[in-house]
Amino acid sequence: MVRWITAQHERYGEAVRVAPDEVSFISGETAWQQIYGFHAGKQKSLQFLKDPVWFGYSEESKLSIGSALPEDHTRMRRSMSHAFSDRAIRQQLPLILEYIGSLIDGLREQARSESNIVDLERWYSWTNFDLTGHLTFGESFGCLSKRADNNFNRIVSKLDSAATHLVASNYFTITKWFPSWIFPQSMIELMNLRHEVLKHMQDLVRRRLDREVTQPDFMTEIAKDRGENGLSFPEMEMNSLFLMVAGAETPSTALAATTYLLLKNPDKLEKLRSEVRDTFGNTSVNDLDKLVGLPYLNAVINEGLRFFPPIPTGLPRVVPPGGATISGRYIPQGTAVYMSQYPANHSSRNFTNPNAFVPERWLGGHAYANDKREVVKPFAYGPRNCVGMNLALAQMRLILAKMTLAFDLELVHPERDWLDQKSFTVWEKNPLTVRVSEAK
Repeated sequence: MVRWITAQHERYGEAVRVAPDEVSFISGETAWQQIYGFHAGKQKSLQFLKDPVWFGYSEESKLSIGSALPEDHTRMRRSMSHAFSDRAIRQQLPLILEYIGSLIDGLREQARSESNIVDLERWYSWTNFDLTGHLTFGESFGCLSKRADNNFNRIVSKLDSAATHLVASNYFTITKWFPSWIFPQSMIELMNLRHEVLKHMQDLVRRRLDREVTQPDFMTEIAKDRGENGLSFPEMEMNSLFLMVAGAETPSTALAATTYLLLKNPDKLEKLRSEVRDTFGNTSVNDLDKLVGLPYLNAVINEGLRFFPPIPTGLPRVVPPGGATISGRYIPQGTAVYMSQYPANHSSRNFTNPNAFVPERWLGGHAYANDKREVVKPFAYGPRNCVGMNLALAQMRLILAKMTLAFDLELVHPERDWLDQKSFTVWEKNPLTVRVSEAK
């Protein structure tokens, strides 16, 4: 559907009514603020609330910051934001570097062995899953050490697909009466496993709260506000699951996609390698402040997120009573509206050569002076933007810089388009099979 909507925008323009009560926008320079932005004071009644059909609200889902009602979201956000502050990330840097070091050491071992072909997407996923697990629960899931998914990892990675299938059924009432016609038995079994995941979350959260830790983690900050003004225990459970899915899934997608795009564009990879080498020389790539200041590294990350946003779809909001004007168009109340990220990022309306991977477009080059870079919002926008954005960017900067200096990578199947994937809210990622050798 993502690429179908992309084609409709190329044909019909910046606003497309994809259903009688649903409009997709790619005019991000205005639509992001008008749909997702802050509305305070007299403008508060103009707040666009999340579409209950798409988000499939239940009493359970409302306990998570991702689907919480506005009054609860503000409280949850305030409680969780401390865990993702710049100060907290710097406190967690030794742990972040430890897991990234395990990634590099493991791949170096593979490079020195006869079996030097790896699925790099899985390695990125293991790293982020282990790290997010440790930051959330104070313990690793052991994926990197075992070089394999564990059962919990496998189930969590499939929850987005299962949830998307269930949400799709909300649009077609008849499916409520005939669920067996829609879902294969495996899907029903998967939803039963979801209850096992939540039970496991209870055990992990309880174990973490009972444990004293010397290294600060997410729960260190969240537990400080536990109670009336913070998160209740059920909210801690649901938000832990949310952090695991969002914290492990989206950075892994961004890293795999950006690595693939660099391997398909070796001249860009060499420019990145030269910048990192010139900055760090023979010293360890551990200085976040230096990495933040590398223009080409940041341009590569921005372009990777533009080209292949981890959440490619629109996240629907409902137009409030009285209707609203979005990008110069009046939209009646009750209509579901959204910014479609992948279509916006690949639109000739917004970008020169939109289907080319060009980090230079983020460096102010004359050829791309007319690009609407403000359209790209991979971490969403407004009061519900991604609370973990700074942590995700720190991980991406560190991993890409270290990988660039440590290894020479080669696509095993360069003829295959790794980006040709299905999307179930997030991408259903293909294996990224590469031959890994130590950098010369």
